[in-house]
Amino acid sequence: MNDDRKFEAFLRKFEPRSPRPLPQAETLSRSWPRLAASAALILAVGGASLWIGRHHMRANRTDSQPSALSVSGVAPNQQEPISTITLTRAALDNSPEFDRAMDDMAWRSLPRFDGKDSMLRVLAKE
Repeated sequence: MNDDRKFEAFLRKFEPRSPRPLPQAETLSRSWPRLAASAALILAVGGASLWIGRHHMRANRTDSQPSALSVSGVAPNQQEPISTITLTRAALDNSPEFDRAMDDMAWRSLPRFDGKDSMLRVLAKE
């Protein structure tokens, strides 16, 4: 009981204060330069990325092969990669050039299993 009275006396020492006023929000006249700078930055970045993308697409169009799947007289190891669209069209047409192109890509990119460090050789010994 005595502790409760002491605690209540302690709490009575505090007096409520009125809250301080809230800070005023920025007016539109002070925030429009930031908005204009943000919009200009977004337009500049968007324009630059659009220009780079179009330049890259133009460079790819001039460097790409015609619709033929392979270039005659070039060894399979030296052949340029075939575009995805050309390979897709050949696959949909069930053309034999697609199968040849896939076989050539497999020989160039997949690991060999008859090498001295191949896992197949190690497993075959067991």
